[in-house]
Formats: sequence, structure tokens, C-alpha cells
Amino acid sequence: MGFVQRLSGNTHMPDYGAVCDVSVLVSRDSVNRARELFNGRGFYLPNSTYSWLSHNRFIKVRDQAVGYSLLSQLVRTRQVYPILLPEIYNELSRKIMFEVDNNVPLTDLRTVFLSAHLRLPLLTFDEKLTERLFNHIETYKLWNIRGHANWLTIRQILELYREFLFGVGEELNERIREKDSFSRIVSGVKGERGERLQKITSSIQKIGQGQTNPGTLRFQCLAWDIQPSIREYLDQHVLEPEIIRELCERALILTAQPE
Repeated sequence: MGFVQRLSGNTHMPDYGAVCDVSVLVSRDSVNRARELFNGRGFYLPNSTYSWLSHNRFIKVRDQAVGYSLLSQLVRTRQVYPILLPEIYNELSRKIMFEVDNNVPLTDLRTVFLSAHLRLPLLTFDEKLTERLFNHIETYKLWNIRGHANWLTIRQILELYREFLFGVGEELNERIREKDSFSRIVSGVKGERGERLQKITSSIQKIGQGQTNPGTLRFQCLAWDIQPSIREYLDQHVLEPEIIRELCERALILTAQPE
């Protein structure tokens, strides 16, 4: 029941903003660039990352160095919000990290889970983050959309992402005991929503015309196979069905990178 309470508790669930990869937090310039792209909206990061930094004052992830003085100032001024990551995601992150022989950092995995949990884009300035997922975890690209960084565009992309998220989560939840091919499930959801994807892409292109353009963002909707880990919880009967369903929805990630 501890997992149930934590997963469905009072976690802040924002409608807009982004979860930050450490590459966004390396300097004041990179943070200001991120704020331009997201119109000054809130940014979020796992509390575990902030706690680690507060104890060490300086951390380095994938050659990306982050200092406590800048981040603590961003937190004090409410530009960045540390969010308590439910313990089950910490456990899944550690499990996946060991399975891939530490080739994907724990900090990245926690950030990915927080992004999926909040249903917000994962903003990164580092191409290697997604490369590591593709190289070390079974990961598929569902769609790729480029659009001007304005509120209307991002809102439509978020709506599309959440539709795919619920679709993939529902299919995984229904078929997880069948041990069906993850790629087959993802392809099926993509095919069912192909027309919707085309309409949204066309609408985003029209929105960009005549709008102030602070920059272009490339959004990628990725599906990463966390089925085996979820299936372990199911086989051990340690989680309620509703929590298994929610975990299945975390198999979809929305990344955002400036171009």
C-alpha cells in the first residue's frame, strides 16, 4: 500500500512547463534559453537530484556539470521546482540502471520517470540522453514534430502525447500477461492514431505562421520497454491493478530539444 499512497498522493501535476535534464541547468545562459522557449513557465526536476546536489555542492552527469549555487537560486525564485519522485520510480530507475550496466545514469532515468509521471516534456540540450536510451534500452520513436516554441503549439503537442500515452498504457496493461512483443503493441497504437497525428502536425504548421518565434523545438515521442520490470511486480502481486495500469503509461516519453 505504500507504493499506492505515494503514486496517487498530492504530487503537483502541472499542465504546462517541462522537466529539466541536467544539461538545462549547467549555466544561467542555458536556463534563460529554456525560459524563452517555454515562455517563462515552471521547470521541474527530481527532488533526489536536488538533494544530491545540496549535499555535494557540485555534481557531474555525462560530462554535464551542475553547481548548487545556481540551482538553489533558481529554486528560491521559483523558476525550478524539485518534485518528490514516488519511491516506486526510484526503484525502477535503479533496477534499469543495473540491467544496462550503468550505461544510462540514474539521474537520467529518474528524470525520464518524472517527465512521464507529470505527463510533461523532458527538456534537454543534450542529444546523448536519447541516444543512450536507444542504445541500451529497447526504445522506439512514435513520432517526431518540429514546431515554433509558442504556447499553442506546445499545448497541442502535449494533448497528442497524452492521447498516445493513454493508448499505449491501456494496451500494455491489457496484454502484459501475454508477453506480447512491445514493438507490436507500440506499432498498433501508432497505426490507430495515424490520422490524428497528421491533423495535429498540419495544425501546428499553421499555428507557426505569423507567430512570434523564440525558437524551434523538436519533440519526439518515444516508447521505452519497461514491461519486464512492471511484469515482475504483477507476478509478485505486490501492487494493485490500478497502479500497474499507471506504470504501463510511463512507457511513453516526450522529449523536447531546441534546434
